[in-house]
Amino acid sequence: MSSSKITDDDKSALIDILVWFLLITECLAVGTVAITKLAIRRRLGREDYLVILSLVFAIGQSVAVSRQTANGFGQRQNTLEPDQIASVLKGEYAADILLLAGICVAKLSLLAFISSITFVTAYTNAVRVLAIVVILWTISSVFVTAFQCHFPEPWNYIGNVCIDRSSFWNYYCAMNILTDIGQIVIMFVIAARMQTSVDRKATVAFVFTARIIVVAAVAGQIVYFNRTVDSLDRTFDPWPKTLATQIVQNLSIVTACIPYLKPFLESLESGVMRNDDQRRRQQLTGEYSGSYSRSKNNNNSKRSSSGLKAFKNKISSKASSSHDSNVHELNMFVPAVERKTNKATAERAEREWDDNNSQSSQARIIKETRTWTVDVRSAGPT
Repeated sequence: MSSSKITDDDKSALIDILVWFLLITECLAVGTVAITKLAIRRRLGREDYLVILSLVFAIGQSVAVSRQTANGFGQRQNTLEPDQIASVLKGEYAADILLLAGICVAKLSLLAFISSITFVTAYTNAVRVLAIVVILWTISSVFVTAFQCHFPEPWNYIGNVCIDRSSFWNYYCAMNILTDIGQIVIMFVIAARMQTSVDRKATVAFVFTARIIVVAAVAGQIVYFNRTVDSLDRTFDPWPKTLATQIVQNLSIVTACIPYLKPFLESLESGVMRNDDQRRRQQLTGEYSGSYSRSKNNNNSKRSSSGLKAFKNKISSKASSSHDSNVHELNMFVPAVERKTNKATAERAEREWDDNNSQSSQARIIKETRTWTVDVRSAGPT
């Protein structure tokens, strides 16, 4: 059992205090995220559910570490019973797997947030590539951790055949640092192209620069792990590494929550989102203009064709009625030969309308009017 006092040979109480304090700050940060998003946008997005899931993993990991301290972690190994040592190793085994999953989901939450505030294809593709790297890196790390030692006791790295745990954790921490740097670089590029003031650009850059704190914590985790990896006292000497690991987990979740603060969201609304909205409106305007132009041309063509047909029918009708009336009225004045020519001219004009259907309506109007006028004038003097 863990002692209530912190001594040179017993750090169990110190570990417990720090674990639960950090877990409370994580809960407050994630709770603030949920309340802020519901107050501003009335709903939660996929990035919010991911950060909540990372908190669930963090709670499980903290409980596992707390069970370690309850069984003697932080105390000298020679003062513990074998079953206590086995419980400490089992707790570490579970805590490590939950840690890997929680950090992965926290990174994915931040990447989902970045993806939600930009619609530029290059940035979106960069986020997707980094997300795939994070997922593959986590899957490989969980697999190695789950099978780090021979079965039936994969958690027992004291009296068992195991992998080189030092090399594995160095690899894991290096990838942790690189993926965080990748997130920072992507957001710096987005901030540089924001349509907003320099102060707001600096705010965006500062928020994501906070991930550098995580990088520093991971560097400390590597240092402390390498100092204790070959230790003979596996229940006491690793306590600084455990504290460093808890701090890494805490900062990974808390810094993933910072972008959801209301002032930062307002900066994004007036910056990145406005820039993307302007770009989308320009694209829509271009598409509308092209569509409108094509629609206008098509409508003009249809209108011209329909107008032409209507005019043709109207002219034909007028020509027919006028011709009939003129025939009746002018029969007494026009010779038979002239009347026959007039009828042939009207029929020829109708055929010309059908044969020249590909010409413009204006040309047809002029041609038909001229032909009809000539017919009338030729009949008038007679």
